[in-house]
Amino acid sequence: MSLYYKIWIGAIVKIKRNSIRREDWKWLVQVYMAIAMALNLMFLFAILQRNILHNTFYDLDINLFSSRILNNLIAGFILFFLPLLIINYILIFKNNKYLSLIEKYKSEKGNCFFLYFFTSLFAPLLILVIGFVLR
Repeated sequence: MSLYYKIWIGAIVKIKRNSIRREDWKWLVQVYMAIAMALNLMFLFAILQRNILHNTFYDLDINLFSSRILNNLIAGFILFFLPLLIINYILIFKNNKYLSLIEKYKSEKGNCFFLYFFTSLFAPLLILVIGFVLR
């Protein structure tokens, strides 16, 4: 959990430092972290379901709209984004826990956050490209 908290405190410190984002920094940090975590979760589940288990176990079929893309976006939000928002809120922001975490990890300048965020964005793409090239 220590690395998880270091990444979060790095994100909080980095985004709070931006004077433009004084009012909505909590939601912005939540969204950035949830995006990175959701990408990691999607990548992990894709590998598990397609290559290891050969079985789909984490799927939600929504038929609210005539557009399949919109239905898939809503299902993805419910499956990958929303649970992480709730868990992260409980672990970081409930009862202002982030204040004590900032004191505990005050040396964190945001480097862990940037490394985690950009690795979460580009590592799956890099692995996919390498997989296609080696095929």
